[in-house]
Formats: sequence, structure tokens, C-alpha cells
Amino acid sequence: MYNYKPIGIYAAKALADEEKRSNSISVQGEKKVINVYFSIPTISDSENSTAGQLKQKKFFPEIHKANLGEEIFLVAITENLIGKKLKIEIRQAKENQITDKDKPIVFKNQDRVGSIIITVGKGTKDKDENGQDYFSKYANANRLENLAWKSFLLKPESDSEFERWKKVIENSREKKLYLYFHAEVLDEPNTEIKFSNFDHSQGEQNFSNSEGTYFEIGNGSEIITLKQLEDIFGIYSKHRKIRQEIVNFLNTFGGSPIHLDTPLRKAHFFAQVGAETLGINPDWMVETDVHRYTVANCKAVFGDRAKKLEAKGLLKIYCNDNPQKRLLNFMYAAENGKGNGNGNEASGDGYKYRGRGLKQLTGRGNYEDASEILQEIFPTEYIDLEKFPDKIKEPKYAVLSALAFWEKHTIWKTADTLKISSEENIKKIRRRVNGATTGWKDAKIFFEKGLRVFKV
Repeated sequence: MYNYKPIGIYAAKALADEEKRSNSISVQGEKKVINVYFSIPTISDSENSTAGQLKQKKFFPEIHKANLGEEIFLVAITENLIGKKLKIEIRQAKENQITDKDKPIVFKNQDRVGSIIITVGKGTKDKDENGQDYFSKYANANRLENLAWKSFLLKPESDSEFERWKKVIENSREKKLYLYFHAEVLDEPNTEIKFSNFDHSQGEQNFSNSEGTYFEIGNGSEIITLKQLEDIFGIYSKHRKIRQEIVNFLNTFGGSPIHLDTPLRKAHFFAQVGAETLGINPDWMVETDVHRYTVANCKAVFGDRAKKLEAKGLLKIYCNDNPQKRLLNFMYAAENGKGNGNGNEASGDGYKYRGRGLKQLTGRGNYEDASEILQEIFPTEYIDLEKFPDKIKEPKYAVLSALAFWEKHTIWKTADTLKISSEENIKKIRRRVNGATTGWKDAKIFFEKGLRVFKV
């Protein structure tokens, strides 16, 4: 888990830095390598007011902390070097760390001398499976043209070396590595390139100050992993990719100051979202899209509302609909007492604002509230969820909406007081999350597994 502010804040800084660079005075046609750094990409949405469509923007905010074994990105910002190949080395800036001072650190799947070769703007020229420009969907594609990036794992090639790195970090006083980046342009004489880093004390092509740039690496115990999720909820082979995305976003956005930073809090968080989503089953990320209600589970979930519909002779008929629009429009109608800000049955709000995401956000009013909370907790990731409810079925907003709810309603404070898996305790936190105790038995099972998995 990253212990820095949500990446959205860094995205805002990245945008500000980008604007600053764009507005700086430069010589026409001058070839530059402006900066080299580590990043974890983030995508934000901006509204195209003309078409009423969301247009995404991709950012590469700079980070200074990650965990061993994690995937991160090496990023270079350039000018007038589109199509050129860069060779970048990540070098040790101090003695007695992973390697000798000034020697490149060799990460997994790199060449043996530790070089990383990346092409400026290559991503903007790639095609997707439909032959379309891969980055045409990004509103800031013209800015991405001047970037070069490549992902890699923050680990060495061998398991034995990985264990050695862990010991080095655990035994170091500061728990930090001091690094600098050395960049060269392979297919252009470096004499014609301006390296625009701010401190050339290590040499013109080295991006650091004289002491190196610190990069804090944890030993991996803080991050949430797919294995942990599978140990709690079981394995869904066909959904491993989307579950991994959920894990990635939890690690990206769940760091400080978000209160998902202790084993006990994690155990409670996963117990609650597991109870909402059949164990983080992507088939239930949107209510009824895959798993439809039967007459029996309608009665179990909706109680008197289901009985009322059955008395009209409509419950079985509505359950046989596909999609189950009439069923949800009735169950979540304002006049049936569980509208959560919806209009009447005829409004169609019940189906439009059905449960979505890790929190299973339900009802127009809750979507509106979630948008406001999202803007408060993760301002740079804000979108109008009432206007675009289907965004919550995407892993990113499935996670963000759940974290924003967890934070705004201080569920973590309740979690901190409940260390024993009793019926009373689980029902107490279930009411805070769900408004009722529905699903408490599942939550209890998941919580007990979480206690073991997170070693509470």
C-alpha cells in the first residue's frame, strides 16, 4: 500500500507541472530530455460539453514510494524527439545499498547491464485490435506524444536476489534507496540534445542532485495482493484480470490519508464489500446484469416489497423479464419506501440506479451523494455519477466510490473498535454500511478469513 496522498492529487500536480513546462520559454525545434522519473499512471475524465461524452485524460504523476514486487513505470518527458529511442539506466546513488554506487540496478526482464530502452511517443502510434489509434480516446494525446514510458516490476530476476533486496531494505536505517537516472538518446548525437534537469552535479545526462533522488521501497507487506483477495473470497479464473485491476486501484487510492491502512481495517473493508458483491464477484458488480433475481431470493432480499408484488400476481412475471427492469423499478420506487432518492415506479430510476460497484451503490440520491463525496475525497477523479451511473461498474470507480463511502462515513472508526467476530459486532458495522443487517452472515465468514489473511 502506498503511504502517500491519493494519486489524484499527484495527477493535479502533474497537470500543473505539464502546463508550466508547456508555458516555459524554449527554442523552436530544440531537442530536449526534460525529466526522467518513476510513475504509476492515472486516468481522469473530463466532460466534452459539446457531445456530452466523457473524454479521458492519461497522466503520469511522479511517485517516490512503492513496494517490492510492484509494477511501476519509468517515464521520460521530452521535446522534439518523437520516434527516437532512449536508453535509461537507474543507478545507485549511495554505497552499501542494493548495488555499488553509480552502478545500474538490474530489474526483472531487463538486459543484464540494466538498460531500459524506450521509444518516445510509441504508444501514440500503436493500434488497438480494431485498427484504431490506441491513444485517440485520450483528450491529451498530443501531450503524450512527447513522453516515453515502460512498465517493469520492482524486483530482481531471481528469488534469491529478491530476498536479499528485502533484507537490505529491512536492515537499512532509512528504508530508502537513493537513485538517479542516466539518459541517452541512441539514434541522435547527444551533443545535439539538451538535457534539462535542474542539477547537473552528476553530469549533464543524469537526472538527480548530487545526493541522488530518494525512492522509498517497502518490503511488500503493506500492499494488497490478488492472492489475499482469493484467499478470502475464492478464485474466479475468468475474472482474475478484473480482480487484479481492483487490487491495483485499491493500492493506488487506498493509501494515506485514506484509512485502509491497518490489518483490522482491511479485514472489515473486505468483509463488507464481499457481502455486497458475492465475494467481489465481477458478475455482481452491476445488480442483475448476470445474476438475476429468482422469486425465492427476491422474497429473501426485498421482503414485504416482494410479497406486495406477489399479491398483485406480478412477482414471477417480473422475475422472468430479461433485463429485470420492471422488477427493479418496482422494488426501488419511491412509493415503496426504499427509493433512496428515486422517482416513482414509472420514472425508471429503480433500474437506472440499481446496485453497482464494490459498495453496490443503489438509488438516485445515493449516486448524487457519492458524486459529492468523490469530489471531496478524490477531487481530481471526480465525475458526475448521477449523470454517468455506468462508470461505477468500471474497476476504478467501483473502488473509488467504495473508498469514498468508507472515508466520508468514517466506517473505519467503527472497524477499529470491533476486533472480535461476533454476531453483535458484525451486525453493528453492517448497519453502518448497508443500513440493515442483510448479508451479515457472509460478512462474518469473510471477516474471519480476513483476520487470518491480514494477520490481525
